[in-house]
Amino acid sequence: MSIEEIHHRLKPIIDINDPHVQIIGKLAVEDHDSHNPGEKLKFVRVVNGLKSDKYIGPGFTEVILYHLVLEAKTNEEINWTYATKLEKVYSGCLIRHVFLSFEPVLPYNKP
Repeated sequence: MSIEEIHHRLKPIIDINDPHVQIIGKLAVEDHDSHNPGEKLKFVRVVNGLKSDKYIGPGFTEVILYHLVLEAKTNEEINWTYATKLEKVYSGCLIRHVFLSFEPVLPYNKP
């Protein structure tokens, strides 16, 4: 468990179908694919998640921590479930996403 998780209570995301939440999930898949070009996952949807309230991060930036469970299609067109952690960082009028992890919920062995 990270320091952020210890100090900032994560709460269930009430409206998991909120377009903002779905976009963040899609960005997580795109970030994963950019670092793993052979996988080429295709985002399907965010199925569950937690988020923190805004807190002050390094450099006096405002941060929201997200833990998302999402579904993505593999190269073999199999829907698979992944867990991702990311921070949404507000720095002045700029917003950026910092992707902390992206892992399959269950081990995935290619057929």
